[in-house]
Amino acid sequence: MIKKEDKNNSPESEIAKKRTILSAVIVIFMVALVAIWAFNMRSFVKLPTPKAQDPNNQVRWDDISRKFNNTMDDIGQKISELTAKQEESRQVDALGNRLKNLADNLETQYSSASSTASSTATSTATSSATSTAEMNIRDNLKQLEDKLHKLN
Repeated sequence: MIKKEDKNNSPESEIAKKRTILSAVIVIFMVALVAIWAFNMRSFVKLPTPKAQDPNNQVRWDDISRKFNNTMDDIGQKISELTAKQEESRQVDALGNRLKNLADNLETQYSSASSTASSTATSTATSSATSTAEMNIRDNLKQLEDKLHKLN
């Protein structure tokens, strides 16, 4: 047991203890120094206060919100207008196709009616029926053209 005491009381172990204590004191001192520095730095660097407390800022926020809502309403209105114009364009295209088909039908009926009328000797009754059909087709064609012009 004497040997153990000699080991603990040796000058090397006392030096190691003193170094450990010195290291602990230095670490505590450094932590305290950093804490004081951080606390002091807080007074130099002002954290922003909530801006909702500032009445001028509240007015600006209301103005920004109102302008944003107006802009979104304008965008919605423009999109609705574009959609309506696109639908109108589709209707004009469909009407133009119908008009073209009607004109093609008119030409085929006219050519078949004129060939039929010229080939038969009894063309009086046939030509009057053909001319009535032509007039109806032309009236329909004129109405479709009028609708097309109104849409444009």
